This record gives sequence, C-alpha cells and structure tokens, in this order.
Amino acid sequence: MGEKSYFESYNIVRFFLAILVVVTHCNQNLAQIGVLWYHDSPILLQGGAAVEFFFILSGFLLTYLYLQERSKYGQVNIYFFFVRRVLRIFPLYYLSVLIGYLLLGILYPMYYSKPYLAFSVSEGLSLHLCFLPNFVIAKWTENVGGLYSLWSIGVEEQFYITFPFIMFFVTQRKQPIQYLTIIFVLYVLFYIAVNEQIIFSMSAVVTRFVYTLKFHFMLIGAFFAFLFFDKKNTAARKCINNRVFQRIVYTLITYTLLCEQAFDRYNIAQGVIFGTFLWILAEQKAQLPNFTKTFQYGGKISFGIYIFHPYVSYLLRLGIEKFSFALSITTQYPILYYLSELSISIAVAHFSYRYYERYFLNLKSGY
Repeated sequence: MGEKSYFESYNIVRFFLAILVVVTHCNQNLAQIGVLWYHDSPILLQGGAAVEFFFILSGFLLTYLYLQERSKYGQVNIYFFFVRRVLRIFPLYYLSVLIGYLLLGILYPMYYSKPYLAFSVSEGLSLHLCFLPNFVIAKWTENVGGLYSLWSIGVEEQFYITFPFIMFFVTQRKQPIQYLTIIFVLYVLFYIAVNEQIIFSMSAVVTRFVYTLKFHFMLIGAFFAFLFFDKKNTAARKCINNRVFQRIVYTLITYTLLCEQAFDRYNIAQGVIFGTFLWILAEQKAQLPNFTKTFQYGGKISFGIYIFHPYVSYLLRLGIEKFSFALSITTQYPILYYLSELSISIAVAHFSYRYYERYFLNLKSGY
C-alpha cells in the first residue's frame, strides 16, 4: 500500500505547467500588438496541454489521497472531502471573479465608454457564482477577458462532484482498475461522439460546453494513482523503475512540449505519457536537492499564478498602450514582456498565498 501523502516533485511540475500557461498567453498578447517574437515556437504554444496535464495531476492526487484515506480509516468522509476542496478552490476563485467583474464589467466601461464583456454583468456573474465559467466561454466565445482562464477551475469543480461516486463504485469491485478503465473508455466515446457529432446532434453552445468537460484527463490521473497505490503489481512496478523505460518517458514528455503537432486530436496519448511520468516521479524515494525548494514553492503558489496572470497582463498592456517608449521597448525586446508578466504574477501569487490563501489552507487540517 502507498504511504506517501505529499509529493515534493509534483510542486515543481505544477510550477512549470503554470509557467507554460503564462508564456502561451504572453505570446498571444504580443501577437495582438503585432509583435511576433518566435510566435510559432512550440514551447510558447503549450498552455492548452499544460492545463490538461494539470487535470491529470489533479486526478492522480485526488485518487491517491482517497485511496490512502480509505485504506487508513476503512472509509472516506465525503463531507470532509468537499470541505477541503472548497477551502482550496473557492477563496481564490471568487476573488478572481470579483476582480474580473470589477475591472472588465465596471472600470473598463467607465474608462473607455464602451462595454468589454460580451454579456451583461448580471448574466455572466450568475454563471460564475454557480461555478459555470466553462459554460460562459461556451456561450460567449469572445470578449471574456481575464475571466476566460477560470473555465478550467469550473471543470475541476464539476469533476469533484462526480469523483466520490466514481471512486465509491470502483473501489467496491474486486478489480477496480478494470472498472475505472471501462468508465474512462465510455466517457471518451461519449466525449468524441458529442464533439464529432457522430450520434448526438446538439447545439453549438452545448457541444462547446461538453468539449470543456475534459474529465478523461482526470480519469487518466486516477488510473495511474491506482497503479501506484497497488504495491502488489510487481511486474508493472519493475517496468516503471527501469532506467531505460524512464528515459523513454522523459524523452516523450520533452517531445510533447517541443513538438507542435499532437499525437492525436484529443491529446489522449500525451495524457497517458504524462500519467506514466507522474507514476515514475511518485516512485522516487530520494529527497530532492535544496536548490529545488524555490521551484517547490512556485508549485505551492501556482494556482495564484494561474489566476492572477491575466490581470497582470492588463496592467502591462495598459502601460504599453499609454506610453510609446514602453511599446518601443517591448517591440525591440519582447523577452522583457515575458519576464515582466512572469515576475509580477509570481510576486502577486506569493502575497496572495501568504496573506490570503494560507488562512483558508490552515483550516483544512480540521477536515
């Protein structure tokens, strides 16, 4: 049985995934002002894949902690499960919603004398408050602004609702991995059928909404968590600890980040590779060197980096718009824009984590 409850290396992974999201958006922001600095470089276009890898990581950790609690106590307290998720997600999510509607729904129209959002504040806010930001981007595909990034948070919360029931179902079976695999296959078939209009003919809004529901990535993470937790599977464990096999997986992960073309349209192959990568990291027992502590802390604040970086980009672009020298510098040295957005986003996330999020995170110990 697994005994770990914390994976230091996963914080490093979180941090670099957050960086990939930020640099992808920096690339898009610069393109809007005509600065095409290495615009087609694959490493600057991996924000979407990074979000999907976040889903896999989330599914892995959720499942592992569920299995660990079930093994230790004989059952899982579903109420405590949801409270822990609320304390981690809700405070920062609702703060971002507040900032987004204040900036884009109130201040922007006052400053520019025209609306920014493609929807009214009351209409969009009601959906965001109900944790349906992915339905917002499905219904209004443009002019969502910094609120756009919240779609993935909505998907996570929607998966959390179904997760305990999926786990309860599969863990009652003698072969839980097989049943989880069946659920995964059925969901992928449904997902593809809707998006390809094979069986289901739905409105464009519903189809776009279903497309955001990338639960199959969380299920991939759950699958590998089961494999890691099952210490009796010696054959698979022997393979996963083989140095040659590990190097092949590392090479494939590097390839997915540096190659522009996906292996498949829905990135399932990449998801399996990343899940395998997480399993390899989970098996490592050596303590990480001290120089990685900065990256580990970056992982702790990665949620804040993801949440705040769109609003940081607004300030930077406002400066570029208002000051000609700022535009000149950005055009000549685009790397400064990347460094500015990254460093300011990290700084804001640090203060948010230290003076805001940590208060709620400390409450989790009671659940």
